Formats: sequence, C-alpha cells, structure tokens
Amino acid sequence: MTAFPTEKSLDLWWRVHELNVKVPMSLILAVLPSFIARGTGTLITLGSTAAFASNHPTLSSYGSAKIAIHRAMEVLDIELRPQGIQSYTVHPGVIATGLTGREGTVDTEEGKAMMAHMRSLAPDTVELAADTIVALAVLGTGGENGDERVKVLSGRYYDSTWDLEKIIAQGEDILNKDLLRVKENGVTSP
Repeated sequence: MTAFPTEKSLDLWWRVHELNVKVPMSLILAVLPSFIARGTGTLITLGSTAAFASNHPTLSSYGSAKIAIHRAMEVLDIELRPQGIQSYTVHPGVIATGLTGREGTVDTEEGKAMMAHMRSLAPDTVELAADTIVALAVLGTGGENGDERVKVLSGRYYDSTWDLEKIIAQGEDILNKDLLRVKENGVTSP
C-alpha cells in the first residue's frame, strides 16, 4: 500500500491496479474460451474489505483496485451466467503474509503502522481462504458433489470468515433483498 504520490510518478500506485485488476482479468480471459466451450466454469477472484475502507491512509490504490474487481465480477456474472459460468469474489480474511508490509509496498509512517496493526490482528489462516475457494468451486458446479444453493452467491461478495451453510440458507433473502452486492456504503450483508 502506498500513499498517493504528490511529487512522484504514478507508477507504483498504478502497479497496484495492474496486480489487482488487470492480472485477474487477464487470467479470466485465458480460461474463458474453454469454459464457454464446456458450458460451465467457476471464476473466483480475491476481494478485500479494503474496497469499502474510505478512512484509512495509503488505501487509495489498493481500495480502489479492489472495488474495481468487485464491480467487474458482478458485471461478468450478468454476462456469463447464462453460459453456465459462475463468478465469485472472496475476501480471504485477515491473513499475515509475506506481502503484508513488504519493502516498497508501504511508504508512509501511517501505512506502516496500519500494516503492523493488521498483522497483529491476523486471526485467519491461508487454509481458511483455500477451503472457502475450493468449497465455492466444487459446490457451485452442481453435480454429485455440488449444492445448487451456492449459486445464489454467484456475482456476489463472500467473506471466508462467514459460515457458508448459514449464508446459503438465506438464499431467498439474498436474492429478494439483493444482498452481498457492492453498494455505496459497503457490502449489504445478511
């Protein structure tokens, strides 16, 4: 995370957008022809609650990139679901990784303090995020291992720390109230 440059170039700031929007969209573009040919597929991108955090310094690049990928996935779902392709945006939880606060990614004292605080909170694990992504990919495909109820989350935001069974049990409410979508004041959750 980097503060918006006041005297420097936009290169580092823009690189965050490339990594969080262009890279996932490029990967989607690479697999899409085979999904369309098969008439089925599951697209999953990593989201973040940072997309909805407007009061933290140094989040202008990361937060705006994450809100962009959230919105892109919502629109892709509208475009691709008729072709049997599901789309999910998953917040992996708060995970301390080697990328968190890596040299060159945080360049302000406020940003460094925020990252140190986030690392100290990091209650979630990589396994939680991985399990969530696998569950959505497997359950969302239908078939003998699938659960058609998971498809209610297609095109929506899902947080790995939530109880998947409890959320999909609210499917009718999610659809009727249009929950788990990016809204002006964050994500509307059940």
